[in-house]
Amino acid sequence: MTHIREAAAAGLYVLFDFHPYLADAPLMVRLLRDIAQQRLPRPLHLLLIGPRCELPEELHRLSARFVMRLPDAAALERLVREEAQSWSAAHRGARVRSGRRQLQRIIQNLRGVPEQDARRLVRSAIWDDGALTEADLPRLNKARFELLDLSGAVHFELETARPDDVGGLRRFKAWLAERQAAFLGRGFSAGLPPPRGV
Repeated sequence: MTHIREAAAAGLYVLFDFHPYLADAPLMVRLLRDIAQQRLPRPLHLLLIGPRCELPEELHRLSARFVMRLPDAAALERLVREEAQSWSAAHRGARVRSGRRQLQRIIQNLRGVPEQDARRLVRSAIWDDGALTEADLPRLNKARFELLDLSGAVHFELETARPDDVGGLRRFKAWLAERQAAFLGRGFSAGLPPPRGV
């Protein structure tokens, strides 16, 4: 950063994955402030690129945040088709096996994933077996949740319990069956209060 601050010519400096160097680093924050406030004769600009870039309070008014737009369904479909064409070209014109329904489910499951990550996931799924099928969904979902949860705030369970496995569900169903009339509105004539909380 000292080199950038002392640079003789105006410039744009791109720093990838710089966020770890901002945490508890007052000297680094001071250098960034000096660079950001430097004007003539040689204005310097910094571009910080990373999966997350939380700037210290002192740098907020000196910065602008730009968040990349995520691909929509049409862009994801184009991406899948491009990857399928790439695989097909590498395999003497063979077609990627997939159905319209599977394609739509895969596209839906890729929503919220940046384009380069979506492309990597689709490429991996296609090149694995030359197909995009329902069998790819669990792996795509697992990878997607890992990408979306870089901070550890979300937890994804690939294997989930069935409703029948939930403790007490049988008793709850019996309780509902006993009170079915009240839920359907027939119990109000008998003076029962309307059910709440279910």
